[in-house]
Amino acid sequence: MSWKLADLPFDPPLVLASGDAAAVSLGYDLAKVVVSGAPHPASPHCSFSIAGHDDPSGGPHCFRACVDLAPDRKACLDFPELAPSATRR
Repeated sequence: MSWKLADLPFDPPLVLASGDAAAVSLGYDLAKVVVSGAPHPASPHCSFSIAGHDDPSGGPHCFRACVDLAPDRKACLDFPELAPSATRR
């Protein structure tokens, strides 16, 4: 995941002329930043994964960081998904 807003095109494109101003909203959701659950049983390549949290490809999602809460439970942290928007003022 990239944090550069330039990597996410606006649709439709935002056109600004000299002297225009823009309001930008990052549009992120913190609801899924920290998740907890049982370790993913089929994730030998990433110990930072939780059962039931898979990537769109179907493979286990590898979180940024995790902490063990118990032998069969961990809490993991990830960056929020960004959905930036901008409007001309």
